[in-house]
Amino acid sequence: MSIRRYIQTFAVGLAMGIANVIPGVSGGTIALVGGVYADIFSSLKQIDKHFIRLLIRLQWFDAFKHVNGGFLSMLFFGVAVGIIALANVLSGLLCAYPMQVNALFFGLILASVYTVVKRVDERSVLTFVLFVVGVAVAMGIGFLPPMKGGDGFVYMALCGLVAACSMVLPGLSGSYILLLMGSYATVVNAVSDIEFSILAPLALGAGLGLLALTRIIAMLFERAKSETLALMAGFVFGSLYVIWPWKEALYQKNALGEPLDKYGQVVANACEDGLIVDYVRWIPSSNSVGDINFWIMLGLMALGVGAVLGIEYLGKENHG
Repeated sequence: MSIRRYIQTFAVGLAMGIANVIPGVSGGTIALVGGVYADIFSSLKQIDKHFIRLLIRLQWFDAFKHVNGGFLSMLFFGVAVGIIALANVLSGLLCAYPMQVNALFFGLILASVYTVVKRVDERSVLTFVLFVVGVAVAMGIGFLPPMKGGDGFVYMALCGLVAACSMVLPGLSGSYILLLMGSYATVVNAVSDIEFSILAPLALGAGLGLLALTRIIAMLFERAKSETLALMAGFVFGSLYVIWPWKEALYQKNALGEPLDKYGQVVANACEDGLIVDYVRWIPSSNSVGDINFWIMLGLMALGVGAVLGIEYLGKENHG
């Protein structure tokens, strides 16, 4: 790869890492829009018996080349930087300005719907049905109530496996899945504090999830590309419900109205540590036109659309 493509791949990975921190935004969507989706699967698919044999024979350079190691290294380095460097910043912004942050990412996902749909080469009744199914599944996930979760080794490995699968599938947010499983705050805090007791099983589950899903999706793209993309486009469109900016989180509270965490303990900061039990969503009324915040949110949505166009441009450059 050229130096320019290394930088472009890192930039897309960085955007994927940032997306994976925000509940409702899919890293898989960014990968697809950024033009690296197929490359990820073709590279991970090469982690096979030959790769293992090369490692056993200590032929590390050949093993690195076999899995397109230069591409994977830059991509996942970007993902790691995006998650580690911005986990605290973005979670803090979500607490201080939840509607504005969600508006930005709503625009990102809205534009992503178009970029995914236009990749569907063969339009048919089946692709339309699969699109509708994708929308229904993604919206159905949005209606699920969050669980209390836990932080044990097996449960965190399961969280990693499920989150990795959803991060790979465009439109399904890994961080939102963690939120539903009651482990989002645990994972974000573990990343910022470098808690290996949490991160190790999470990484193990995520690695297994990626390897298991790689061959399945690669096979689907080879045999039914349009149908697979139609389903994924439905996931992306349905996830707009999850990231809808005009909403307010409802937290578990005790009889005194104090917010509780997943262990039933009173917390000082409900946004960071409280257990979310539901969301209240609403549609802006005509009175909102006179509210400056309404126009700020529309501007942020437009910025999100522009960001997707920029990422898509990087994707075209990657394959130019």
